[in-house]
Amino acid sequence: MKSTVFNRRALLRVAGFSLCVPAFLREAFADPEETGPRLLILMQPNGTHQPAFWPDPETGTSPILEPLFANEAIKQKTALVRGIRLLTTGPGNQHDLGFTGLWTGRNPVGRSEACFAGGPSLDQIVKRELGPRSFFPTLNVGVLAADVPAKNAHRTSFSYLDARQPIPTQTDPRQLFASLFPEPGASDQGRALQTRMAMRKSVLDYVARDLSDLEKRLGPTERKKLDAHATALREYEQRLTLASAGPGAACARPDAPAAELDPRHEDSVPVLTELMSDLVVAALSCNLTQIVTYQLGYCGVQWRCRWLGIDKDTHDEIAHHAKPEATEFHEPMIKISRWYSEQVARIVNGLEAAPDGNGSALDNSLVVWANENATGYHSLAPLPVAMIGRAVGRLTKSGLIDEGEQPHYRLGTTVLNLMGVEAAGFGDAPDCGQLAGVS
Repeated sequence: MKSTVFNRRALLRVAGFSLCVPAFLREAFADPEETGPRLLILMQPNGTHQPAFWPDPETGTSPILEPLFANEAIKQKTALVRGIRLLTTGPGNQHDLGFTGLWTGRNPVGRSEACFAGGPSLDQIVKRELGPRSFFPTLNVGVLAADVPAKNAHRTSFSYLDARQPIPTQTDPRQLFASLFPEPGASDQGRALQTRMAMRKSVLDYVARDLSDLEKRLGPTERKKLDAHATALREYEQRLTLASAGPGAACARPDAPAAELDPRHEDSVPVLTELMSDLVVAALSCNLTQIVTYQLGYCGVQWRCRWLGIDKDTHDEIAHHAKPEATEFHEPMIKISRWYSEQVARIVNGLEAAPDGNGSALDNSLVVWANENATGYHSLAPLPVAMIGRAVGRLTKSGLIDEGEQPHYRLGTTVLNLMGVEAAGFGDAPDCGQLAGVS
């Protein structure tokens, strides 16, 4: 597929910033089959309880997936891929390997206590190859409130611009709401906004010329950094253009989250998750963004899950011990995993309820729910992976897909192709092919 990305050279050729409505705004209200599917990647930490996750071969039921499958329409649009093995190697433990490697396809770089991903994540690859198609090219959000902070800084984001360049995770739904749905202003505020936009465009125009001069004096490594910076400027210019043109959202402005909400305290997790999930649904169904990465707890999170009546370190005191023979840990592990399933169900049901084209927003989306580990005791296969939605008709399979063991690189390759990015492989496996049984 021909790329429409706004690259550095395109930016540096600009003599001035256009005041016309950008192409991606027109595409946001075009036929979904023309613009391609939306993408939502959901990451869950600490593995799952394998026997309760995969549907029973006789009854087709799953204690963990029951909330997701309560809606028959959702069940018919869900493909469970069994057999994916994480092959990432390098510094860090199995949590780190899954967290940094699953969606980059690259081995981590750095030290065990600071092992960052070794390349860009899939969401950023899609953005780069297809170009910005909405007001927010990508969103990286999460619920990271916890009594015990993340063990290492790299465990707070799985979205990467490039190697060692994690994208900060937006964890406050109030700030996300303010970005997605700004307060309507009076006419005098509108005129002031127009003035500010013109001034900022003038500054960006100057920066573009400055970058053009700087490019001639840089080596290959520095030019790569300049490329990323210039692309970010171009995206910011497009957002300024859209903002100066006035509101264009296709749906009503929802109510703002409560001001007293604490996005850092663990007891806020249930409310934070509901609010963040609803904002993700709104952003996708309103075409404010087409790509979202959503992190439900940081890598190796140590939530106590008091809202589930557990009140134990669910990482150290439950997940690590939930082996097949340790039956006393199975019930709390299932309860935790089922709670995650409920959160995924809230999102996909919201997308299913949103009309879009000839179907629903879920029909025109690809939702991938994955996990950094297969189990809480650090096994790396089979990773629990659910692919939900129809991706504008590109994903037709549903039910359990079990083609034996497959490398995790194939998951990335498959998602890229479903999004419209032609790929023979992913990350460190450029020729691995796609998942068997899915496409």
